[in-house]
Amino acid sequence: MIPPPTSAQPESFTHFLSLFCTDEEFRLERVVWPVEVEYLDYDNDLAVVTEQLDVDEGAKWLRLSYEQCFDGNTTSQIYDNFDRTLRDTGQRVLHFTGNETGVSVAFYFEKREGRWYLVRFVDHST
Repeated sequence: MIPPPTSAQPESFTHFLSLFCTDEEFRLERVVWPVEVEYLDYDNDLAVVTEQLDVDEGAKWLRLSYEQCFDGNTTSQIYDNFDRTLRDTGQRVLHFTGNETGVSVAFYFEKREGRWYLVRFVDHST
């Protein structure tokens, strides 16, 4: 387990995400429970369903593998400026879209007291 960040050295999102994707115990500790999960109901014309799931139910939704988060030893980042910096908003969204596969999955993260947490999961895959 990594030590909690200090105000002089805040937790890097990239470092957090690496641990979140590879360490199930760390992942479960870094979810705000109950977590909001949104998905499409295939039995009801793809109606959007939103639920609050506890750790037992939510854990099955959050099985992220290292390969889903990173491509080998690299990760992609899209910036909104030429300085290649991210604004310190305390929010990040990791979104996977499958080309011509219908996959659309998003993980919503928020920084709280210097540490990153998953606060919402959305799966609108068709």
